[in-house]
Amino acid sequence: MPRQHGVRLVISLTTVPPRFSALGPVLASLAQQGAAEVWLWVPPTYDRFPDQDIRLPDVPPGVTLRRSPRDHGPATKCIPALAELGPKDELLICDDDAIYGPGWAAGFLAERARHRDAAIAASSYPVTRVDPALRRDAGTIVQGFAGVLLRADMLASHTIAARDRAVDDIWLSAQLAARGTEIVTAPHLGKLVRPRGANHGALQDSTLGGASRAKNNRTSLEALRLELGIWA
Repeated sequence: MPRQHGVRLVISLTTVPPRFSALGPVLASLAQQGAAEVWLWVPPTYDRFPDQDIRLPDVPPGVTLRRSPRDHGPATKCIPALAELGPKDELLICDDDAIYGPGWAAGFLAERARHRDAAIAASSYPVTRVDPALRRDAGTIVQGFAGVLLRADMLASHTIAARDRAVDDIWLSAQLAARGTEIVTAPHLGKLVRPRGANHGALQDSTLGGASRAKNNRTSLEALRLELGIWA
């Protein structure tokens, strides 16, 4: 996938210590996507694993292990990368517990050619899933696990509050909405993503401050909605 018109495609993800030993096939599938760079971000310490000895994972050729200055939770896959992108660079973020099939990244760039100024998500859902009291057309939440393609200037802010770290999809979608960035969903790209079996270190059923993920979703959505004036 050659660089076109000065545009560089960077695939970016992060991981957690319980998944280090199982990263090989995931990273290999990303290295074969033809992107200019594949970045795996690892912070110096993890808030969720404060006593974990961080022994850096091995990465295959075509993947660069990057050190994030701090742990932003799952948003570590995009926040440090955004700081290094040029104005024309495209960032394709994804998760560390799936295999990405041939043509996955190319499919995102094909969608980009049709939607020049939109964030492209392989999977999404309406904000009413989190808060049924909102209008059905109030907004969209992107799901990072199958991939989201964006540029740095599409977000209103690149800073995430501690409150939002466990529910980074809500935070990312809020920053896109606050910037006025359209979200286009391309579900056919999600069919190229194969989730892996055991999901060690999963956040889906985790708690933060004693609250469930669903509760944290609702708390973050309501707080961001009021702070940013979105999702009326």
